[in-house]
Amino acid sequence: MSSLKIHAGVILLMLLSCSVLAQKKEGLGHKLNSSSNRLQGKLIGKVYRITAEANRNFLYPNDWVEGDILLTNGDKYENRKLRYEANEDELIVYNANTFTLFFVEKQLVKSFTFIEENKLHKFVKLSTVGDSAKDRYFEELYSGAHKFLAFYFVFEYKVSPYVDRNGITRDSEFQIQTNYFMYSESHGLQKMDITRRSFFNAFPEKKKEIRKMFRKNHIAVQNEPSMIAAFQLLEKNKIID
Repeated sequence: MSSLKIHAGVILLMLLSCSVLAQKKEGLGHKLNSSSNRLQGKLIGKVYRITAEANRNFLYPNDWVEGDILLTNGDKYENRKLRYEANEDELIVYNANTFTLFFVEKQLVKSFTFIEENKLHKFVKLSTVGDSAKDRYFEELYSGAHKFLAFYFVFEYKVSPYVDRNGITRDSEFQIQTNYFMYSESHGLQKMDITRRSFFNAFPEKKKEIRKMFRKNHIAVQNEPSMIAAFQLLEKNKIID
């Protein structure tokens, strides 16, 4: 009887040791705070079933990339296969454990980043205002006191009917297009065009100073890089604050 008790005790001790070791391995390297109930690989979201049409027209970038996701509670999930779905304004992540795609629950996300063609892309979640107020993802093209942001959306336009590669007759095409915004803590989101006039309209009291600064530094605002250069110049010289 005593021999059975000894053997049972040894087996129980071994099971407890394995359990403790497994718990340590599962939590190793993951900093979880008091408001977190997720371990690495346990992001929450709705399963997404990609279609050929969506893959061709709605997703950015053109292929899956490895990226990092920062949640509002401070948790960070690194090296996840992800893409941005512009038609529904959602972040898609691939779950390698279940071989499925899912939309990450937007209310949990603060930002996400990825590198494409040696360039870092950062998307931030901001709340819009007005009748259609909701959380949306914006790409942060310039990060200063005034952020320069891009919002991607899908535009549908009519074409002459044609038969696609799958034998389906279509009369529409889709294209990802961009709206630009400026964001600051004091002014919130303001729509901008890629023109000098956008700066004059956003800061009417500084119009003369801005025009003079642009002329002096030969700033011709006509694309994203020149918009970024304009923001950098105006903030560096404390013309906008």
